[in-house]
Amino acid sequence: MRDSGIAISGKRTGLFAGIALLVAAFLPAQAAELGRQRADKPRDQIVVAAPPSLATVAAAVSAAFGGRFETPAPQVAETSTRSAFSDFCREPASLPDMVLSNRRMSHAELARCRRADIGDIVEIPVGFETAVFVTRRGGPVLDLTVDQLFDILGAGGTRPVRWEDLGVRSFGDPIRILLPPQADRTFGIVREQVLMTACRGRPGLGDRLDAAARTAACGAVRGDGGVVTETEERSIPKILAEGEIGLVGNSVFQRSAADLQPVLIDGQGPSILPVVSGDYAAARPLFVYAKTAQMRKGRGGGRVRGLRDLADFIAGDDVTGQNGILGHLGIVLLPAERRVTVRMRTMALVPFDR
Repeated sequence: MRDSGIAISGKRTGLFAGIALLVAAFLPAQAAELGRQRADKPRDQIVVAAPPSLATVAAAVSAAFGGRFETPAPQVAETSTRSAFSDFCREPASLPDMVLSNRRMSHAELARCRRADIGDIVEIPVGFETAVFVTRRGGPVLDLTVDQLFDILGAGGTRPVRWEDLGVRSFGDPIRILLPPQADRTFGIVREQVLMTACRGRPGLGDRLDAAARTAACGAVRGDGGVVTETEERSIPKILAEGEIGLVGNSVFQRSAADLQPVLIDGQGPSILPVVSGDYAAARPLFVYAKTAQMRKGRGGGRVRGLRDLADFIAGDDVTGQNGILGHLGIVLLPAERRVTVRMRTMALVPFDR
């Protein structure tokens, strides 16, 4: 693998009682050396790439896999999703062996994999990340549109000062929203799925030709007193007052559900069916991709021991089941019948196509 900016996290993350999760230090030069090993020489070390926002998820899966199979825990490489797919598709033996992504592999990325002749790819849908706007339980239930949320939050919106300016009555006055840091994974979901969606076609914002300028303009948050940014997410349920809205991830919301109620978005709440159907706006899907040809027991006599076991493990109950790792981390799981289908396709190594 070329030095593409992939960084390997070295933090210990305590996600479950009695377990310290290690994301191993793994220098780019070492990664490149693994990728240059002779084609006929198997290796035991699996490398999984994930964006920084999903590094703890990847680390939890890695540690659980290592403990279950008594094998080296997969190395977790932190990098952007775009860079991860670029390296994944470079050549058959290039690293990473697996990618955890918060979006589906694009047509262009799949085409690049095919041009590089890396062989079949298995796709494993694993669930959805969700962000939840919340208010104190017992107050009025709010139902806001995506456009209203953009106007409330966005620097390019109308930036109303009072709820009455939006036609919302009997809630509170003035408007006050508590947001986690903008680098936080929860806010990233809202920026991508809510702000960017509502911004499309807005004159001077969503119609900009330059993608970076469009993203900067549409994703910017208003800087006046109506929105309080950089609030530590876990503290929001404790400090949220009546007449205020907070933004938290699903795991924080579930732990505080006795005190908080969700704000509906276009009439939909963050429950399983609206999330899975795409009707709930503040959610994005998670996928895992792996190279079938590199699997030791896969087609073509692959050279990475444990890679197929890891794919089956991720598709199984320990990770994506009702009481699996991802559910404990706040990921909204697929419905049971869909999980069965995904597991069968993964075990059969059904090739990914678009």
